[in-house]
Amino acid sequence: MNYQLKHYSESYLEQQVEIGNNLLSTWLGAQQSPIDRLRDIYSQADFDPETKFYALNDTEVVGFITARQIDDKSANIEFPLIKPGHEEVEEKLMDFAFNTLKSKGVSKVTSRVSPRWGSTTDYASKYGYTEKE
Repeated sequence: MNYQLKHYSESYLEQQVEIGNNLLSTWLGAQQSPIDRLRDIYSQADFDPETKFYALNDTEVVGFITARQIDDKSANIEFPLIKPGHEEVEEKLMDFAFNTLKSKGVSKVTSRVSPRWGSTTDYASKYGYTEKE
């Protein structure tokens, strides 16, 4: 498939929440933020739309990654949530996120992982993370 990689647009929020609700419902202790909460967070003055990453197949959002730059050199990233059947876009989406953060001066990226949260431990291993806590 031919995917497009994009940064935040409010028009992606409903699909983001739908994907998040579907996938995170199987994770223990994780849940998707409601759309009203996301709209509130994403309307704050310090919101950076370049830290929200989306994979689209035509106009359909098929995956996303959220991140937050903590300071000049570090950021926190949540590993991708991707609709079943579109797993092939994972590496492209991760590269897009890492390259964007690198262009912003970020040299240290942290994430949260758990064996109870989908493939997050696999992602951490695959992308060379070291355990902090």
